[in-house]
Amino acid sequence: MPAAIAVLELNRVTAGGLHAVSFAAGPGEVLAVVGPVGSGRSTLARVISGQQRPVSGRVVLDGVDVTDVAPADRARFGMGTVWSRPRPFGSLTVEQNVAVVAGTDPACDGSGARDRARELLERHGLADLADVPAGRLDAVAAARLEVVRVLAAPRRMIVVDELPAVLAAAERNELTAALCATAALGGAVVWLDSPARVRVPATRVVLLFAGRVVAEGPAAEVLAAPEFRRLRAQERPDR
Repeated sequence: MPAAIAVLELNRVTAGGLHAVSFAAGPGEVLAVVGPVGSGRSTLARVISGQQRPVSGRVVLDGVDVTDVAPADRARFGMGTVWSRPRPFGSLTVEQNVAVVAGTDPACDGSGARDRARELLERHGLADLADVPAGRLDAVAAARLEVVRVLAAPRRMIVVDELPAVLAAAERNELTAALCATAALGGAVVWLDSPARVRVPATRVVLLFAGRVVAEGPAAEVLAAPEFRRLRAQERPDR
């Protein structure tokens, strides 16, 4: 039986502080990319999402080279991104923010998009804020909205550039489970985080340091490796 095509493949990507970074995430996989501040995590998130074009190398989604594809077009491939600093449409209400994303699903008409938005807001504790302009949300509600917006459309792959530190443990666990459900449905999740804070239930881990991959393998092996323990000891948990 031929091997399954990777949902995401990075082939020797160089951009900003990244140097020839290569790894792949397969169907059903939660891949944690772990590195300290300055390791290149945020640059990597921008490259994968299409916000930043690499100097060299390729970004491949489901076997299609999307290196030169714009972020909006990558979203049509089924890619969603959760940013550590939420990026809602500030002038739209909370419900409108979610309905706009839901409406990108060809199977969802206008009323269906609103219904999906209301259901997600109810499920994730934002129903009482449905009519509030997103620009007026506090940090916690904005972080929850960032995740809900990504969940509003079918996703083949989700990139998570950390969850904001303002979230309580229970909120973080809830949102993590909701995002990782994409992998359970055969998609992939690439989760970028700090060695001191990583809590995602990863199947594999890529360890990033100074823009380079220094370790990669099953989560249990990499998280127990001396390199990971050294990086975790060097970084404060609140960073």
